Amino acid sequence: MSTFLPSIPLPQALRRIPRGALLSLVAVNIVIPFVGLSVFGWDATTLLFVYWSENIVVMFYALLRMAFSKTAANITVNGRKLPITLATTKLFGLLFFTVHFGIFALGHLGFLTLLFATQPFSVYLNAMLIGAPLLLVSHGTSFVQNFWKRERFTVPANELMAKPYARIVPIHIAIILGGFFTAGITAPIVGVVVLSIVKLLLDITLHASAHIKRESTRPQV
Repeated sequence: MSTFLPSIPLPQALRRIPRGALLSLVAVNIVIPFVGLSVFGWDATTLLFVYWSENIVVMFYALLRMAFSKTAANITVNGRKLPITLATTKLFGLLFFTVHFGIFALGHLGFLTLLFATQPFSVYLNAMLIGAPLLLVSHGTSFVQNFWKRERFTVPANELMAKPYARIVPIHIAIILGGFFTAGITAPIVGVVVLSIVKLLLDITLHASAHIKRESTRPQV
């Protein structure tokens, strides 16, 4: 689990994250459960499905990152760099990631539905259509600040393909475990609060870790 944690104390790591990205991250993690609970009457299970929709948002921005990357794959075999063009890197990356991450997301959705769904799927779909646009905005802020301004010129497309898993996998493992915990809670507000706190803390920790890693690998000038 240590690979997902910042290499420096969390408070220090948070100070090095762009304020706009951090505020957007915190805001969306507060607004989604608050609006869902107070306006639409969501329970913890509904919030689980809303958090699942983040898979689609992450997939969307990952494909954009690969499509707009300016750096070809940097792969070496026996000390020799393979002559892979940027176009080849993008084509393979886009196709492979779409299939692989798509299967992962669908499997995760099936898992949630099988274990936790207590209402018609249309109820959860409507909730996802409410929450996903907010997640789209939050991830869009990070996309502009971290990728569009910097990483598209320095990070190879094949490395961009692997980045989403480092964040989305631990978050959703924790959320599923939280789902088991909240399944026995009869008060919807308690389940929603527990899940939203878990999600917020994980999001902040993993975002800080990713930012520190970007800073440590950025070329010195």
